[in-house]
Amino acid sequence: MPLLFWLVKRFVVLFFKHYIFGLIRLVSQFLMSQSKVSTFTRKVMSSRPWVP
Repeated sequence: MPLLFWLVKRFVVLFFKHYIFGLIRLVSQFLMSQSKVSTFTRKVMSSRPWVP
């Protein structure tokens, strides 16, 4: 029985590590794309003088 418990615990830990790292990577990629888009729009807006 302890072996089964250990295997389950190990699987859960590995799964959570993989899931959390994937989530962090996804969020960081999303934030990077958002910041790139915002800087791009800011550049476009600043290059047009008629926009207040």
